[in-house]
Amino acid sequence: RDPAAADPATLLQATQLNENKVEMTWEAYLSLETEMVSDRITTVLAPPNTVTLTLTPERTLQISGTAPAQWVANAQETLQRMPSLTARDDTQLITTEAYELQAQKALIESQQITFRPGRATLTETEQDRLYEQVQTIQQLITGAGKIQQPIEIEIAGYSDPSEDDSNTLWLGQLRANYIQNFLTTRGISKELLTTRRTQRPAGTAVGSTFQITFPDTSPDTSL
Repeated sequence: RDPAAADPATLLQATQLNENKVEMTWEAYLSLETEMVSDRITTVLAPPNTVTLTLTPERTLQISGTAPAQWVANAQETLQRMPSLTARDDTQLITTEAYELQAQKALIESQQITFRPGRATLTETEQDRLYEQVQTIQQLITGAGKIQQPIEIEIAGYSDPSEDDSNTLWLGQLRANYIQNFLTTRGISKELLTTRRTQRPAGTAVGSTFQITFPDTSPDTSL
């Protein structure tokens, strides 16, 4: 009898048979029926509510959703010892920590710091916005460190030909350098930062933006 199967005594009660005249003898057995394999996996892995497990008729386990990195690591080790599976697909699974990093990445990259026209200095309002960006970047770096995720931050400095400067490309570089110095003086490692200068069409808002990269050398959290 498969441990995941229904209790035979319960099934017997639903019949017209006399329980005292029924003798049952069972041996240990692991069924490969899809429903039983699915129940067994769910019981063993105990996934959080944010994870969906789906077992195909070919016994391919599909895992999707978000889960803490520790659960993913434990599940990876457990599934390696389950011969009842033919394959597993976790391309739609992401760790909770990685999901939070992606959200912070999107927030940081959606913001632009605007400089004074023709200058590489900020107004007081833009300095306050940049300080808020620094706090978010620090949280991103801390979160990446917890899951040993490498991170690279590119600072792009923008300028446009309408600005009163003999070399607007270099003005873009000065702006990128300004942001880099602002970050490093507030505790962000210069080793994580690179700068880039570029021009935008005339009349375009000029400033600086961030581009966050998670290198492929990050640890594999797949199952």
